[in-house]
Amino acid sequence: MKFLLKVFFGTLAVIITLLLLFVGCLAATEDDTGESSPAPPAPEQQEPLAEESEDPPAEEEPAPEQKKEEPPATSEDQGPTVSQEQATLTAQDYVDFTGFSKVGLKEQLEYEGFGSKDIKYAVNHIVVDWKAEAVESAESYLDFTSFSRSGLIEQLIFDGFTQAQAEHAANQVGL
Repeated sequence: MKFLLKVFFGTLAVIITLLLLFVGCLAATEDDTGESSPAPPAPEQQEPLAEESEDPPAEEEPAPEQKKEEPPATSEDQGPTVSQEQATLTAQDYVDFTGFSKVGLKEQLEYEGFGSKDIKYAVNHIVVDWKAEAVESAESYLDFTSFSRSGLIEQLIFDGFTQAQAEHAANQVGL
């Protein structure tokens, strides 16, 4: 039974991959319009001029030392990288298309070739209700085959859902 499910979901993953590649090509065309380019970084606040300040100039000298102690800007300070944006779009497409657990989504993104930092960023920046994903997955399984309550919960846990998510899904589908 698990073998058939793996074959079914393997085939489904290939179909989804092809759809996402097609959608990605369309999205790349839309990116050329410049609408989805990241916003420019906010300008730094200017320090007051010495003539406007009541403090003597000797006290203003420590400011450059403080700037030296600040950590360098990271990519998150500047917005997501292109790879992170692509991983996020792919992840959102997957959860919009079918029920995925967080673990299953990470595995699928890894299969797609995204790096671990991009996957972590994507999973943390998509709009998703993991309980709703579990319900969607449970409904999909029941459309495909029959399950007992415990069998469905076991299958959902095998797919990477938590015990609470799997039980919630079983309740929602009436088992």
